[in-house]
Amino acid sequence: INPFEGLNRRNNKIKEADGIFTIANSAFEFKGMGSLKLDSPTGEIFGKGKFNFDRTIDLIFEPQTLGGTPLISDIANRLLRFRVMGTIDDPEITVRKVKQQEL
Repeated sequence: INPFEGLNRRNNKIKEADGIFTIANSAFEFKGMGSLKLDSPTGEIFGKGKFNFDRTIDLIFEPQTLGGTPLISDIANRLLRFRVMGTIDDPEITVRKVKQQEL
C-alpha cells in the first residue's frame, strides 16, 4: 500500500513506520490519529485503526501537509483522509468522507 503513488515513482516508498498500539481480541489497535506514523521522502502520514491477526485491516490515514497556518493545515489534512480496508494481500482504498462537524 502506498498512498503517495503517482506523486513521484522514484522516491515515494515508505521508509519507516512507528506506532503505539494495544493488543486485544486478536488485533493490534492503533487508537487516535497519529498513533501509527508512516514516513517517506515525500511526506509523513498519520493513521489509526486495527490490524487483525487474520491479516484483515481497517485503517484511516491522514497525509500531513507542510506549512501554512495550523487551522488551514488541519482542515487540509482532514480533507485528504483515506481508508484502507480488506486484507493485507488485497486492500481496498477509499477516500473517507469528511463530516461538516469535523472541519
